[in-house]
Amino acid sequence: MSQPPTPNFNHFTAIAASLQRRPWPSCSATRSPSQLSDELGAALRYYQLPLPSTELQFSSGALTAGTTERLVWYRWQPAQAQRRAVVVHGYFDHTGLYRHLINALLERGCEVVCFDLPGHGFSSGERASIDDFDHYQQALCAVLDLIASWPQLPLIGCGQSTGGAILLQHLAALGAQPSPWSAVNLLAPLFEPVGWRSSRLLLPLLSPFLRTLPRRFQRNSGDSAFGIFLAHQDPLQSRVMPLAWLRAMDRWIAGFRPLSCSAAVNIIQGDRDHTVAWRRNMAHFRRQFSAATITIIEGAGHHLVNETAALRAEVFAQLQL
Repeated sequence: MSQPPTPNFNHFTAIAASLQRRPWPSCSATRSPSQLSDELGAALRYYQLPLPSTELQFSSGALTAGTTERLVWYRWQPAQAQRRAVVVHGYFDHTGLYRHLINALLERGCEVVCFDLPGHGFSSGERASIDDFDHYQQALCAVLDLIASWPQLPLIGCGQSTGGAILLQHLAALGAQPSPWSAVNLLAPLFEPVGWRSSRLLLPLLSPFLRTLPRRFQRNSGDSAFGIFLAHQDPLQSRVMPLAWLRAMDRWIAGFRPLSCSAAVNIIQGDRDHTVAWRRNMAHFRRQFSAATITIIEGAGHHLVNETAALRAEVFAQLQL
């Protein structure tokens, strides 16, 4: 039987709006695309995410996580997976943008679990906003609680940008408790954004008058097609940056700065990153995480999982699995 065609932008914009309004079309473990709802199947095809097959089992569902009423998760299970990778995406992102990383992890024998952060993708919440970064911790912990009910596999963390910050905070909060992670990979992790020490001074001045700022789609990868897709072809992209998110990040930076942790982390960073203040951040991470391994990828921008094919290959080769 032939597969349904991939929807075009206008068609998928309507599908995405419907998926965000209606209850999530949960899918128990399946190896057949025909068992997906039409809308979920369309979403996987639009973002070119792996479809279920005889070699790949797929599941999806929704959780409640703290104040987030609907946290959408996805699970890809290859036969005889040796480990389980949990992918935590960045700010403004969602699972649909991570096909390259998902495929790379599957090719290396990993089961892959992704979820849309609160206010992102198909999860509920004000778009691209958060009152407190602790809500992201609640989301991660809800997914880890779900995973704990599945057959046990070594657990690998992979976080891009804000996703890396979420994993860092999770590790620091463990203290002396045993870590659930066998390895943690941080791709261009967020700490201080470029120019933050001066721009943060504007927050108290703007907050009484504005709730959001217009979002500027800046080039964050050498893959120009990815930049065009973000700005013009992805209906799940927010067009504004809420000041509430910036205030929450400012509080998170202040609280996270003095923490230290002995957990081993694998940090991968591009030297053409104009989103985070990467040189200052790397110096901070070296002090904060005494067992950190840091690899600099020459020529790579901020969105490492969507760099050019050659740079992605360098990034993925550095993953510790």
